[in-house]
Amino acid sequence: IDYGKSLVLEGQRDGAIRDFPGDLLNSFLRGSIRNTLKRLRGKNGSLTPKLRRQLAELCWSTIANGQEPAAGHLAARRPPALTR
Repeated sequence: IDYGKSLVLEGQRDGAIRDFPGDLLNSFLRGSIRNTLKRLRGKNGSLTPKLRRQLAELCWSTIANGQEPAAGHLAARRPPALTR
């Protein structure tokens, strides 16, 4: 949770993430991911690399302030599974 908070705060300072309350953004993201994973398990589905990338893109497009994070920015440091 602390890592997520630091990502949002830094992204907001840099203007990459919308100026919404950080707790609201983090709760939204965690809830969206949790619900998606629960639905997958209920359908005996799996989190494929493609679905993982799509979920990450949905989350980013929801909180982004209309720009990609700058190179080197915490929010730009996506795990390898989430890169294109």
